[in-house]
Amino acid sequence: MLVAALFAAILPLTSARGQENEDGTVFGTRVSAEADYKITKGLHLYANEELRFGGDFSFDRSYTGAGLSYKICSWLKSDIEYNAIAVAKTTDGGIGYTDWRHRGTVGLMASLKYGPWRFSVREKVQGTYRTKDINEFQKTRFLLESRTRLKVAYKFYSAPFEPYALCEMKVALNGPKWSVESFDTDLFDQAVWEGHNDVYVNRWRAEAGVEWLLDARSAIKFYCLYDRCMDREIDSNKEGTALKVPSVTLKSDRINVGVGYVFSF
Repeated sequence: MLVAALFAAILPLTSARGQENEDGTVFGTRVSAEADYKITKGLHLYANEELRFGGDFSFDRSYTGAGLSYKICSWLKSDIEYNAIAVAKTTDGGIGYTDWRHRGTVGLMASLKYGPWRFSVREKVQGTYRTKDINEFQKTRFLLESRTRLKVAYKFYSAPFEPYALCEMKVALNGPKWSVESFDTDLFDQAVWEGHNDVYVNRWRAEAGVEWLLDARSAIKFYCLYDRCMDREIDSNKEGTALKVPSVTLKSDRINVGVGYVFSF
């Protein structure tokens, strides 16, 4: 009940402030549902849907996914997943459209139990393909990223709920790269294109929440997510011969509250 009350208290704040606060912090909400089917011992098929909204409850994007997970041994699990991502965009003329992206992910997760404590580390590699025509000197059509997550949870012996906290680092492995390291000078017109080989940390995440077991087959999760984005923003001409304006590293803070539901067959 405490978590539900906290969620109810935070949610109106996100809508009252709008999508972006004066300091650049972006607020939003997330709602998700997942169905998990046990094919055989250790092998599961699952499907999920996640909807993301801005602080004013305007639609931001959706993730429609399906995947397979396999428990290799008592402490190690693997998974493979596909997601269709629909991102809401608006043209300069104010016309809305959907920017479709396709994402494939493979991952491994190792876990350890120590009394009531649960520790896990997860490593994923994902590739995201953009279907919309883009300037590939600014963005990568097929972006390859790695994601490393550390999670700790505490299982009360008789209670149906489990509080947890996690942190995650995401690394871009093939971002667009120009030879000039700093664009604080007037030398950006001399920058040289070097291809899609820029490797840098483009996101840090921290999350805290509670997973609540409703019955033997279903569970619900309430959480608050802090998301720091550091994607590089590059403005190049379409020929890739020069940068039109200085390039910067975009840093934005995002705070999301969310709820997720899982049903197991």
